[in-house]
Amino acid sequence: MKALLEAIGRALALDGAYVPDAFTEVHGGAVRDDGRVAWVEERRVGEDNGGFVDASLTIKIAWGGALHVETELPSYNPYFGCTVYGLSWTEGDRVVLAYHEKHASLVSVWTMKGEVELVRCTLHEAIAVTSEFVVYRSDDPGLLHLIAIPELFAVGPIPVPDKVPFERVALPTRAQAGMTENVETFQRTAVDRLMREVKVSRELLEVLVGSSCEAWWDPGLRRATTYEGVTGVRRGPSLRWFPVYWFEWLQSKGRNEEAQAILVAFDALGSRRSSLGWEPEWGREAGLVELAAQHVSMHAERLSEVCATGKLPEHTFDALWWRERVDVSHHPPALQRAFLEVSASPPKSFADRK
Repeated sequence: MKALLEAIGRALALDGAYVPDAFTEVHGGAVRDDGRVAWVEERRVGEDNGGFVDASLTIKIAWGGALHVETELPSYNPYFGCTVYGLSWTEGDRVVLAYHEKHASLVSVWTMKGEVELVRCTLHEAIAVTSEFVVYRSDDPGLLHLIAIPELFAVGPIPVPDKVPFERVALPTRAQAGMTENVETFQRTAVDRLMREVKVSRELLEVLVGSSCEAWWDPGLRRATTYEGVTGVRRGPSLRWFPVYWFEWLQSKGRNEEAQAILVAFDALGSRRSSLGWEPEWGREAGLVELAAQHVSMHAERLSEVCATGKLPEHTFDALWWRERVDVSHHPPALQRAFLEVSASPPKSFADRK
């Protein structure tokens, strides 16, 4: 922080380091090679005892002895503050800022005129904010998610085994970065890819690909220029733990042979090896399919453990069947059939289990 405050002082042509007053906190910043500095300030003035509090969250950008940008961060209410996950300079004289306010995690890109574009994402832990990507973990176990900047488009996620350092993960090139162009073709190709290596029925693989790989065709990013624009629509529950509910439901109906086939599939898939990110020779579609297949295999081990213990991994939450209906119309046919069958009399949601 000392180096940042000194850089701000130089950018503002002060006699020394920038010194915020007693009501202001600097949450983080980034210094460009030419001395331009961007930073975030939280300011609170007033007694926080039921009376009025003057609060603000501001991004500021300075260079050449002057403050050129001073703009309020999009948020529900600046009174609740924010957590800055990362801030970096990117191409075209723009600044990327990843942060969490009261209700949402946001990735924003700012121009030198104070204009902003932003997306809402399920960002739980920021891994890196580079000049090309924001890399983060969501509540989806075993995945690194990417957002390309400054364009703010989604990039297919990367499956990563637990405790593997980010520095060992190969990110895509810009040519590789993106999402699949045809969802049905992607799902079918991912199933075909797995069938070449494991003796698991197509029906089971369709359920597993459909339930665990949604992030490859629907990353859930909401892009806009205002806070209301990115937070107005809520996303429904994930299907990532549906195979566990399916297994429990089959057992409850006495269909033990079908339930056992699910466990056998988990064992077969869990033995596959995975790489650590993108290979240089992969084209975009081939790479997306390969990484999705790797994720299905890695997630199969988690599913197997949950089936055995009846408990989700630590710090994991799931509310399928709890409140909201789920649209499965864009998922593989076998998953649609299984979901329709189970949803008629579903097991208790993990959110309701003690």
